[in-house]
Amino acid sequence: MSGPKRHHFVPRAFLQRFGCDGRVSVRRRGRGRLITARALNVAVESSFYTTQTPEGGKSTEIEALLAEVDGPADKAIAEVIEKDELPAAGTAGREVLATYMAVQVGRTPEAREQVAFPENFLKYADGRRVDAKLMAEYLREVHLGFEPSDGEVAGAIKMVEAAEVMGTLSHNDTVTVPLSVAEKYAGVLMRKHWSLEVARKPRFLTSDAPLVAWHKPTPADRYRGRGFGNAAEVRFPISSGHQLVLTDQPRPLVIRVEPARVRQCNADVAAGCHNFIVGHPNHPRQLHEVSLAEKRPTLRFSTFPGYRVDADGTEKDLGEVPLLWVQRAVYPTQSRSGSPRRQRHAAGGRRGRR
Repeated sequence: MSGPKRHHFVPRAFLQRFGCDGRVSVRRRGRGRLITARALNVAVESSFYTTQTPEGGKSTEIEALLAEVDGPADKAIAEVIEKDELPAAGTAGREVLATYMAVQVGRTPEAREQVAFPENFLKYADGRRVDAKLMAEYLREVHLGFEPSDGEVAGAIKMVEAAEVMGTLSHNDTVTVPLSVAEKYAGVLMRKHWSLEVARKPRFLTSDAPLVAWHKPTPADRYRGRGFGNAAEVRFPISSGHQLVLTDQPRPLVIRVEPARVRQCNADVAAGCHNFIVGHPNHPRQLHEVSLAEKRPTLRFSTFPGYRVDADGTEKDLGEVPLLWVQRAVYPTQSRSGSPRRQRHAAGGRRGRR
């Protein structure tokens, strides 16, 4: 199949709603100055969704399928902004937006880096024996940027060992596997209570990972994650003045929010972005006032004592099982203390939720 080679992992029409005249400002991790550019040239990579056909040719089928999601969602978002009103629960409009958000989770470079962790590590190893010393080196120098705990090293090794048993992912797999969970995520989002926040001063930011899973910070955040299923709030800014908020408890359908709430949400957008945040060219202050660490790991690891409860009620010890999780913030310091390793982790929940 032939098709466009410039693939947006955050849709251009979506990004434009955070700027003006088709232009937005971008602040990247590790860089102080802003870059103002056309949204056409932001969050785009050449042939990002291109896959290989069985005959050895190239296919842009994934990009075409994403366009089928983006088009209706763009119309639905425009209607929400125009009316200051959400589509009712159970309607096609609600489903369109839930699907759009769910697909956005898996269509980014961050999602692809997560599934490609074993392959990236083995390339780094370059034939060297996989052991704790080599994994600690990779995590410290490449993946994390700080000294890993023993539990983190052990969890990462278990992931690589499992990947070696199952076989390395093909390029097509790295494209499609992150998108394969979209239907599951859409169902989770549809079941939540939706509200629309309208900013008195339109200053919301977005990023290259625009869906935000937020919960009140706890000490456990240093060794496990929260996902879109168990987050206190799932936030999705849809313009500089509007934000969808999904919760487990009912809220008013439309909420007018003050600048303090916008600033709080912008800080969480910045904490959870992959590489960059996006905002209005005429309001650089909002992009500069948030803290943006040089790096946020795409994937974290722990190990926990695992067990399984059989049908007769007996428990079977599974030994140390890995927990994979996504870090939603960057901490001021990272220590070697690791996770509390005596917390039990049941079989069936080995993989951390996003």
